[in-house]
Amino acid sequence: MHEWVCFDVDRTVLAADSFVRVFARGLARAPWRVVLLALVWPLLLTPLWGGDWRWPKSALLWTITAGRSRRAALAFLRSTLLPGAASLWRPDATAALTHWRALGVRVCYVSASPSTWLRPLLRRLDGGPHRVIGSRLRFFAGGVVIAGPDCRGPEKLRRLDLAFGPAIWLCAYSDHPDDLPLLARAVGRVVVNPRPGHVPRFTRALADGFEIVIWRDP
Repeated sequence: MHEWVCFDVDRTVLAADSFVRVFARGLARAPWRVVLLALVWPLLLTPLWGGDWRWPKSALLWTITAGRSRRAALAFLRSTLLPGAASLWRPDATAALTHWRALGVRVCYVSASPSTWLRPLLRRLDGGPHRVIGSRLRFFAGGVVIAGPDCRGPEKLRRLDLAFGPAIWLCAYSDHPDDLPLLARAVGRVVVNPRPGHVPRFTRALADGFEIVIWRDP
């Protein structure tokens, strides 16, 4: 049975939310696309009544990819974060990766952001062996949307189990309470740069122990 360490990505090893960055750069390159939000804005409200986060995320992705060919849309998503990628990476993440790899532990990144852009981004930022699991994409109505459940909360665990089967999760790193199921599964739990208002939730849910660390931004 293999031993793994698991890292959330957005606002954990990265100092920013990659989804927000991709959407912002998509609009910056074609500001006229903001008018497309008028077609999909009801989907942005679905989390308010308990809907899956895939719907607002799909609406935003569709807004910045609609009208492109499948190849052009995917090429845009894969490449848009690569310029200036180093400015997103928290240097303390490198020290954590070095520690675990020295012990022979395998590295996995798991995120609600799509693996389509995380794979090339993390390949550039982390030169060591690793696996990436994220939300999947599909082409729909002339643009890109999320395929299947958003990879967050319990869905992260389900996806990890599908990918790796029985495994020993020696440690998990995250910044957000959405990842409490992931943290609870791991032997060691590290909460990275949490918002002060979130700390009580971590304390209640992880009463048997966790560590808070403050990682420097780039």
